[in-house]
Amino acid sequence: MSNDTPFDALWQRMLARGWTPVSECRLDDWLTQAPDGVVLLSSDPKRTPEVSDNPVMIGELLREFPDYTW
Repeated sequence: MSNDTPFDALWQRMLARGWTPVSECRLDDWLTQAPDGVVLLSSDPKRTPEVSDNPVMIGELLREFPDYTW
């Protein structure tokens, strides 16, 4: 990952915090292990511009739930 866009930088920060990328085929198993987990859908932001909102949403979640162990 080149880390030259906000989307790439977000992924790097999420991975550094220990967040786990989950594929569609593993989602049900992951939700069983992390029932309080948050799922953010991602794809190419040029193709699906809505994913560019993820950095904002993650920041809001972290501020809203500061005591939660993400």
